[in-house]
Amino acid sequence: MVGIFSVGSEGSIHSLQQNFSQLLELQNRLSTGKQINKASDDPAALVISKRLESQVSSFRQGVDNLQRTDNVVATADNALNETSSLLRKAKELVLASTGEFSHEEREVNQQALNEVLSTIDRIAGSSQFGNINLLDGSQEAKVSGVNKGITDVQIDQVGNVFNLSRGVDVEVTAQATRAEFVGTIAGQTADTEFVITGSEGSVTINIPAGASVTDVENAINTQSSLTGVEAVTGKLRSREFGQSERITLRQLHGQLEGISVGTVQGTDIEGTINGTTAVGSGTSLSSNSSDLKATVTFDETASLGSYSFSLDSSGFDANLGSRADAQRSISIPRVSSDTLGQTSGLGSLSSLYSGGQNDLEINPANALEIIDAAIDETSGIRGRLGAFQTHTLQSLENSYESSVIEIESSRSRVEDTDFAATIAEYSKKQIQEQVQVALQAQIQGLNRSVLMGLLIT
Repeated sequence: MVGIFSVGSEGSIHSLQQNFSQLLELQNRLSTGKQINKASDDPAALVISKRLESQVSSFRQGVDNLQRTDNVVATADNALNETSSLLRKAKELVLASTGEFSHEEREVNQQALNEVLSTIDRIAGSSQFGNINLLDGSQEAKVSGVNKGITDVQIDQVGNVFNLSRGVDVEVTAQATRAEFVGTIAGQTADTEFVITGSEGSVTINIPAGASVTDVENAINTQSSLTGVEAVTGKLRSREFGQSERITLRQLHGQLEGISVGTVQGTDIEGTINGTTAVGSGTSLSSNSSDLKATVTFDETASLGSYSFSLDSSGFDANLGSRADAQRSISIPRVSSDTLGQTSGLGSLSSLYSGGQNDLEINPANALEIIDAAIDETSGIRGRLGAFQTHTLQSLENSYESSVIEIESSRSRVEDTDFAATIAEYSKKQIQEQVQVALQAQIQGLNRSVLMGLLIT
């Protein structure tokens, strides 16, 4: 009989020990906030949890990389903003020097202009992020071996998959054309009045009877800056190439002899860059592929066929994410007086220094055009950097941060403690423990009573 009661007691003790062990496990989950505290808790869930944790860590590092790149670009943009302000000041000085001004007055403005240009050069040489020079040309993509017929190559971005050693191949499949009327201007036998509307605007032109071809051309060309239309060797055409060039000729009375009224339009160049169809605009082809964003501009006489150039360096290497190969290079050109303004075709800003061929005393008109070109160039650089910030850096950052939230949520469901369920289970185990302790006490009391009865008898 004693053995039977002992077996019951031992079973109760074993159950109590199991319950106590489970209580300790529940306490551990509640104190750590995790339901997986060791591999034996749930091996499969542990593997999933650690994999998700690694992904979160990678995405967070990706966000840090993107933010650093964004800070670099923002620093460059701030410097370019100051350069833009200085260019506007330079334009004010040039405009203040046009007209009837004495040599002394122009000299004062010239000295101020010299200071503005010097400051632009100082900004170009001193703008840095850490030890990275930003506007001195060291972060600009460099090209070489440019074929004849190509007048300009502008590299904006280079993807990490681009192989610098392979070069860039360009194929021109259709040439750009001007907007040009059919026919040839002739001498006028009668008075005529007509309106020419081009890409720059509209003017009304009067031609008297007896005007020669040269007279008609001169009358049209004197208004060319207002219309964007010119007359050359008897042809009435747009000054520039491309689909955006459009000319409308409308007669008010009489007839511009040799030319029929109406509207004509130019066409854009067509072709490919590294085998990918490029976007044509005037005489320029632009690539917007993932490995290369670039614009190649051709001379107006460039023929159909193949062209090429080499890309020697790709610019500033921007880390775009959580992988070692997630890189894109952006080209930040040199922004100084010896480079700005060259698209004017009249020289750079450096020619505006005292004694230069376009200083305020010698040629203020050219100086104004050069400054306008420099303003456009600076705005273009800022626009490209701003687009890179908005459409690449900030978009990726938003995407990574959203991924972190989603992955953290998934990891939490796998690894973190469900407090409501665990507390309920913990309370249940506590009650069971109390009941088992009470039962164990009763069993022990019963065993003692039986034993005492046996001893007495």
